[in-house]
Amino acid sequence: MNRKQLAALMSSACVSLVLAACIPSPPDDAELYFGRGSGSIPISEGQTTEVHIRDTLPRYLGIIEEVVVESGGVLGVGGKNRVDGCLTTDTTDIDIHWDSMVIPAIDYEDLRRMVVEGAQRNGFGYSWDPVRRDKLNSRTVAVGDGYGNSLVFYHHEAQNRIVISLYSGCMLPSQPLDPDVPLSSYPLPSPEEMFPNLTIVQAFDDNGGENPELRSQSGVQSGVQTGE
Repeated sequence: MNRKQLAALMSSACVSLVLAACIPSPPDDAELYFGRGSGSIPISEGQTTEVHIRDTLPRYLGIIEEVVVESGGVLGVGGKNRVDGCLTTDTTDIDIHWDSMVIPAIDYEDLRRMVVEGAQRNGFGYSWDPVRRDKLNSRTVAVGDGYGNSLVFYHHEAQNRIVISLYSGCMLPSQPLDPDVPLSSYPLPSPEEMFPNLTIVQAFDDNGGENPELRSQSGVQSGVQTGE
């Protein structure tokens, strides 16, 4: 998925950097849960990339997989997982932007219930924005933790799809980074390795057309009528 396609999908829905600002009546400690690198646990006391990928990431992927199975079991991807440098004074800090994902929409209340239950099982913070926004009638459900990890489901009712965004918080690499090796070469699991039980497809073709496998098989989804 290129930047223009992702921007169109998210439209004016909140991005993870400012997520707390778009959630109505957040708790006093909302900043502990949401926003890249803004976790309550200091980076020096937090997880390394190895621990994140081994222990924390699977818990977030389990929430995603449950929602994808409910939507039909097909997960659309279009970019690649990537490592970025954090916006801190420590040049060794990194975070991971896991590839944005697209699935057919399910009912928003079902989405909210499944994500909240998954967050509660894993001890994560969570919140949601039930108000339809922008021309896509977008609503969100978000999950996060004290390490600054952030998982957001953007429910775009007008497009009958859900865009899933997953970021890690800032953390230290398990091994010292080689300054001569670009961050893009940092080894990360592929979508197929992350979701072995799902069908992984390219979300869009070269012309920006949506993969037919990502179209809802139901005539009515998320409260959108088909004109019957």
